[in-house]
Amino acid sequence: MYNDVVEARYTSEQQDNILVLYNTDEDGVIEECIEVGSIQYKQLTEAGWDKDKIIDCTANFKRQQVRAVRENLKIAARDVYEIELNYIKRELSILRKQLLEAQILTKQRKEEALKRLTYLNKLEADFSDKVKSMNAFMSKTIPTDDINYTLTNIIEFFKVFNTNEEALNIVQNKSDKTKKSKSLLAALKHLI
Repeated sequence: MYNDVVEARYTSEQQDNILVLYNTDEDGVIEECIEVGSIQYKQLTEAGWDKDKIIDCTANFKRQQVRAVRENLKIAARDVYEIELNYIKRELSILRKQLLEAQILTKQRKEEALKRLTYLNKLEADFSDKVKSMNAFMSKTIPTDDINYTLTNIIEFFKVFNTNEEALNIVQNKSDKTKKSKSLLAALKHLI
């Protein structure tokens, strides 16, 4: 019966059950479970499958199973690794794009700030030149008493009308530069 045994291995830790695979001419490979101590077990040992050989076959089967599981785990791990790597690459690409956009925006803002600073420096220089020019003109053409009297009247005028809405509206309508001014004095600075 067990003349052509392909494999015989224990199926339990107690080594009391054995799975036997053997070839027959009529049915091909047959799988049969037998118990240690049974008639089939005696026939198996008579066919040369003693306890040591069955233990070796069982150990070999378990090694093959471990290798198969390990290979499957490697494939699964490789798949997970590829998925995670692709995710990280996508996230890195997004972060690089965001960084580049932030760098471009920072550069644009820096350029705008430098333009504003240049403009403010020019305004300050122009204003200073206009004040000097006005002072020179006034000192040459207008007597000092008249200047003091006029400046006193101008100061009093601004004290009264600086926050006056009507006066502010009149000056704001003179130029687009004065539209956002909040006081008469601020609006006039844009016109000088």
